[in-house]
Amino acid sequence: MPSRRDDHDVGVRMIDGLDDEEIVRRLVECSCEGPQWETVAIALWAFCFRAVEDMVMGGSLARRTEKLHRPIRLSDDEREALRRDPQDLAEMFSIAFEKQLDYFATCLLAGSGWRAGAGLPLRAYFLNGLLLHLRNPMRGWWRARRRMAVEVRMGDASPLEQYRDEDLGPEEWLIATEDIEALVVALHDFDPALCDAVTLRADTGWSWARIAQEVELSPNRLSELRRDFLEHLRYIDQMGGDHGS
Repeated sequence: MPSRRDDHDVGVRMIDGLDDEEIVRRLVECSCEGPQWETVAIALWAFCFRAVEDMVMGGSLARRTEKLHRPIRLSDDEREALRRDPQDLAEMFSIAFEKQLDYFATCLLAGSGWRAGAGLPLRAYFLNGLLLHLRNPMRGWWRARRRMAVEVRMGDASPLEQYRDEDLGPEEWLIATEDIEALVVALHDFDPALCDAVTLRADTGWSWARIAQEVELSPNRLSELRRDFLEHLRYIDQMGGDHGS
């Protein structure tokens, strides 16, 4: 697949002479294989990459993805990091594109997915699906950056020692620890609402006040649960037990 913005005009010209319904008909006829499928895939890649690049660099990605209920929020520093190293964005885009392309083909051949007159143009429909798939690779990239920052700050400290740090909340510990699954289990066993709150914080960066509303807790109660969970971990640690038990 192409990976440069320069491919946009070439790819789009390949299918600009056809309406969306005709494109879909041809794709179904060729079983989403062969030259016609590759032509459409190139054009979709070019259209979507330019759109995603513009959304990321222009700061509109959050607004667009919020409408899809899969928000992707990037700070100014994160956007600048992607501007300095565009290969990171290209790699994340590639993961999302391949997943959406497979899903798109599966739906077309099953007689579902995009339909003429049912809503969005084909390319906008495909882009929305790609944005849904983009969240996970973006989250992985963001988590790796945050983990690196925490590791630099905490040095060789253990995850529990990291959590004890006054400036390191449970959502940052969730990012810093390698054993994320075990921590999520420990959070859920302690209090499911706290687990939802902490993972939401790590995933979205929302304020605790907003998260308290989302998980239907008062801000004070959520703050109490965070403190209580830390005390619980300290107790388990002193007893030599498993944080997930």
